[in-house]
Parts: sequence; C-alpha cells; structure tokens
Amino acid sequence: MVLTMWGCPASATPHALDGASSLAPGEHRLLPVSEPALFKWTRATAEERWSVSASAHRDPWDGGIPMARFAARDAVDGIASRAWLGLDWQRAMSGSLVQARAFALRRDVGLQSGIAFDEGASEAPRYVEQRERASSVGAMLAFTRLGSRICLASRGDSLDAEERLNAAGGRALATLREDRLRQDHLALDARQSLDPARWLRVEAGARLERYAFRVRSDLQGHGGAAAGTLLSPRLSVFATLPTRAELFFNAHRGSLAEDARAAAALDPRNRAPLGQLDPLSTARHVEAGLRTTIFPGLELRGSFGRILSTTELMLSGDDTVRDLGRPGSREVLRLGARYHAASWLALDLDGALVRARFDDGAGEAIPDAARRYATAGATVRPRRGWSASLFVSHFATEASADEEGVGLRSSTLVNGRVTHQLSKRSRLTLDVFNVFDQRIGGIDYQAASRLWGQPGMAEDFLFHPAEPRGFRVRFRTTF
Repeated sequence: MVLTMWGCPASATPHALDGASSLAPGEHRLLPVSEPALFKWTRATAEERWSVSASAHRDPWDGGIPMARFAARDAVDGIASRAWLGLDWQRAMSGSLVQARAFALRRDVGLQSGIAFDEGASEAPRYVEQRERASSVGAMLAFTRLGSRICLASRGDSLDAEERLNAAGGRALATLREDRLRQDHLALDARQSLDPARWLRVEAGARLERYAFRVRSDLQGHGGAAAGTLLSPRLSVFATLPTRAELFFNAHRGSLAEDARAAAALDPRNRAPLGQLDPLSTARHVEAGLRTTIFPGLELRGSFGRILSTTELMLSGDDTVRDLGRPGSREVLRLGARYHAASWLALDLDGALVRARFDDGAGEAIPDAARRYATAGATVRPRRGWSASLFVSHFATEASADEEGVGLRSSTLVNGRVTHQLSKRSRLTLDVFNVFDQRIGGIDYQAASRLWGQPGMAEDFLFHPAEPRGFRVRFRTTF
C-alpha cells in the first residue's frame, strides 16, 4: 500500500521535473497524465494494482490575461480553483494485462483587471471581469498481450467563458463576451510489436478517432459545429548496432484538434469573419535518429525530423485569430546527452533547433513559431539518502515579419528539486518552480488589446505571464 500526499501545489509543473508518459502517442488528448495529486492511495498485489488520486486547491491569481509587459502585480487579481479525481487500475492475467483509467476535472478562474477606463472626469472607474468554468471527464480501457495492445478511450470537455464590464462597486454594466464550448472525443487505438531479428524491432499501429465540436457565442458568426472521423497510422523501427548504438525511425499522422475554441474564428474587434478551422486538420511526423554510448557513463542521442501540418493558426491580440488555413512545415534538429560524471553527479542536456516555414510555395517564416529550446540539468547525491536537481530551460520564438524590427523576448526559467529518503518506505520531496522569480511571458505577441484598444493607444507587447516562484512538498510512504 502506498500513500502519497502533496502540499503547496504549483499551478504548472515544469516538464523537466516530470517523468515520461507511458501512454501511446495521442492518448494525452484523452487522459491527462501529469495531474498533480494532493492525495494518492495505492494498493498492489502480485496480480493487481489500483490507485485513487484526488486534489483540490484554491489560489490567488496575479496574472493570466494579456497586459502591458511588466505591469504592476496588482494590475490583475482574482481566484483560481481546481479539483481532480482519478482512478487507475490494472490486472495481470495469464500473460495478459488489463488496464483502466478514469478521471474528472473541474477548473474555475475569476479575474478582474485593475485598469480603469478613463472616458471622462464624470465617469466612475470601470473594470473588466473574466470568468471561466471548465469541466472534463474521461475513461480508458486497454488490453495488452504478446506485443499487441488495443485501447478504447473517451473524453468530454465543456467550457463556459464570459467577460463583463463592471462598475467600481462590482455592479454589472455590460456583457462583453459569452462563449459556450463542448467537445467530445472517442478513439480506438491498436498497435503491434514485432521482432523479426534479434537486432531489429518494429512497432506498427493505427488510431481511429471521432471528434465532435459545438461552439455557441453571443458574437454572431463566431459559433458553429463540426464533426468527423480520422484514421491515423504510425510506424516505428529500432535497429541495434554492434557498436553500442541504436538507430530509430518514426513516422505517424495525427490530428491537430486540441480545443473546440478553434472551431470558428471571428475578429472580435470588427466582427470580420476569418473562416472556420477544420477539426480534422492533420500533422504528419517523420523522424530518424541515433542513440549511442561513447564510453561508459556518456550517452548521446540526436535526431532530425520534419512535421507537415495542413493548417497553421496565426494569433494577433489577446484572442484574435489573424490567419488560418495555410499549411506549414517544420524541420527539427534534436540533440541530447546524459553524462554520469561520478557516482554522485549526473548531467543532462537536451536541445532543439526548429525551422518553421509556410508550405504553400511562399516559403516565408511562420511568425512566433518556436525557434529553439534547450534544457540543462544537474543531479547530485552528496550523501546517502539525499539528492538535489537543478534544471535551466530556455525557449525562443521566431520574430513576426510585421513587428518593424522589434523582436519577441526569449524565456529562461530555473527549477529545482531536493529529495530525502527518510527510510526504505518513506520519501520527502521539495520542488521549487521559477527559483529566481523571473517575470517573463509564457506567450508573447505585439498588438493592441481589444479590451483596452481605445483611440490613440499604441501597440505594445502583450503576454501571458509565467507563474511566479512556487513551492511543492510531496511525502510518499509505503506500508
């Protein structure tokens, strides 16, 4: 039996500190796999294992809607709450494995701007209030036997969002925006692993998905409905070389559909229709690479891949879609290394260079697309039972062609973790996010906000700020 309790939850968990997902490609859209649980109860036997996880927290919010870069922290305030319940079960039976997962998630965010609308000396200050209520439920059942796996999964999402103009005392003056979104997703996934030779492994599979989107809005022409079915094949090949190296090749196709908010597009400032996004837009991925061990303790990996998407979304302003429908291509070079310098020290380095271009013959760069990403980390074990890790992550995007020489800022974050093995059955972990409390943008762009775009207002950088410094304490015990 394992009991895990977390404290001081952070609203975002750095990828560098999270373990890799064991789900098949594409399943992340159906079941979240890294939801932090404040409470987790696990029981296990030789044949069966199950766990129940739950979390609920309510936190003050000092960011989340676009604002002028590095505005005062009290420019936006509000409350964000989140509740989660998950069930995980698996059972081994005569060489087979049956797995089941289910979850329910509820998220509520209420924000109020601290920016007054100065439209005359006689006018009282007015404020914009934003509310968002989101719910998700999902379930998955999988059967695995002799290299074969079949998985059936379903997920439903709903989102109710509204923006209102309020007087200083909280009295509602007008409704600026109301949206109601629904999304249903059903998928059947099958894959087979084969070993035609001792040095060769092949994995092949296919995924059949059914999407349904419904969007209702108070803006005429902004709503709509769409549905469709998509078949996505995939193939992976792994070849082991005599020189302690492995060659790999991956190819698959998948859906770009992640959110019903992309089902229809309308410019909120002038009500101009921008078209409707096909929910069955796809992306084709091809990647080849090499993993090798130069000498004991040093592991290197590198790959080159290309991604072809049938649709690219261009954002301008706080939620305005500037362009859609153009195909795009991305060439990605990935390099990584892990070095066990000593029994008490391990170093990690991962990086990627991306060349993003429109694939309709024009060949120009895709504005604001990711250009480079890198993560460097070190893990030390100074004494028995103790370990500490520090990770530095850097991210930069492609500058927009219409920014008149003004480039977007890159982002660099530092995250840390300290773990103490209290006993054979108990472990205590402290995570520190954004160690230096960097006030940087998670998403940046240059535009005038539609909410505060009054006559004479100059365009500026708008951004969704990254989370401030945060802490999380986790205690795990087995009995």
